[in-house]
Amino acid sequence: MRAAPAALAVIIAFGCVSACGGGTSTTARQAATSPPATVTHHGGLIGTIDTARLVAVCADARQADEALQGGMDAGTVDPILQSIIGLLQRPPVDPAVQALAGPVQQDLSAGRRDHAVAAVLAFCRRNQR
Repeated sequence: MRAAPAALAVIIAFGCVSACGGGTSTTARQAATSPPATVTHHGGLIGTIDTARLVAVCADARQADEALQGGMDAGTVDPILQSIIGLLQRPPVDPAVQALAGPVQQDLSAGRRDHAVAAVLAFCRRNQR
């Protein structure tokens, strides 16, 4: 029974890393850099960590999308995308999650923030639990 409080702590910690976001995305409709397939669903603590990470990544992606739609500059959007990349690279790393980090980083480096956000949002839609 000690695993449940630990799992809850992990979810809360990941939730604190990410800001809340919501709404419908128009950026997600744009062509995205070929996002990877779905994540493997694990059980136990690894599954809990994966779920928390996906929740945080998707919340950050929605926040970045809202910032882009609101006309915010790179100084606002780039830190959100860097946070997403950091979460995607944090262990334990699922191959599909790791595969998403590279294209998002490339899009960010090339100034294609809309493509990076669209790729993450598409990934989130495919991986809703």
